[in-house]
Amino acid sequence: MSTHAIAICCDRNYLPISCFLADQIVNQTPHASFDTLICGAEEMAIPDDLRAKGVQFLHLAAGPEFAQQKSSHLPVSAYLRLWLPALLGNTYKRILHLDSDMMLEGGDLTTVFDIDLHGRAVAAVRDMQQWLRPQKHIRDFRLAGMAPAPYFNSGMELFDIQTYRADDVLNTCLRLAVAHPHAICHHDQSLLNMALHGNWTEVSPVWNWQWAGKRPLFGLSTPLYLAHFAGAAKPWSDLKGICPPRYMASLRPYLDRYFPDCGLARTIAPPRNAQQGGFLKSAAEHALIQPRMNAYLARFSSPLHSIPVTA
Repeated sequence: MSTHAIAICCDRNYLPISCFLADQIVNQTPHASFDTLICGAEEMAIPDDLRAKGVQFLHLAAGPEFAQQKSSHLPVSAYLRLWLPALLGNTYKRILHLDSDMMLEGGDLTTVFDIDLHGRAVAAVRDMQQWLRPQKHIRDFRLAGMAPAPYFNSGMELFDIQTYRADDVLNTCLRLAVAHPHAICHHDQSLLNMALHGNWTEVSPVWNWQWAGKRPLFGLSTPLYLAHFAGAAKPWSDLKGICPPRYMASLRPYLDRYFPDCGLARTIAPPRNAQQGGFLKSAAEHALIQPRMNAYLARFSSPLHSIPVTA
């Protein structure tokens, strides 16, 4: 039995996208030493082909406090990842959580579990708000009366189960949700960052590339592993043509085959960068910020290099 797992938490609306990501993972690592899980707070059925590849669906009963969490632009299912170490910790030593709105680009996900967490409960990628402005005082911290500190994006998180439990991270998050409801700007992400203020491990952005839509040209020169469509524009719902079309080109056949009636793929505008003016504007923006991005990327000597952060 594996002691490591990749877990994708979702609700019924995002099940098709979650299944596609899981399918990408098992296709790229058919003999992986980790389990691939799709987790939900409600019973859901995944395609038979996916189960045949070893993907499991787990119905996780997180309890009444889960349903009480603040939900605005994200569904309450986003909070389910906070309970993963508590509900699955007797089975796994490390769990890699991934958001549904990610696309696998490359790399060996097996190696993620070897990252040095430096005794911290969570390893993650800095949120794109701080990629060019690392000293930015994030709104969540300001509203909670906390000092500036590195702030991570919760789209990719490597949990060390023993440390997460020993540090009582889940209950700390629940207490913060009651104490600072006005500071929960980004749901689970806000709570985890407040709970782990200055006490987590930073990894390379190639594991959670949040500029896949906003700054697509960087993906041409940086070897991305996981592209994350963290903004409003998704490959399947892109009214402004921001997302590179190759992502939807790979997703659509999967949706057509396994979820033909999901209605997830909405109106998609022609890609902005296909137009000469749009491409030139994007290229100019990239050139202007390239030095600062180079400085950020240079902090990591390899994709597995990790840095313990402090407040």
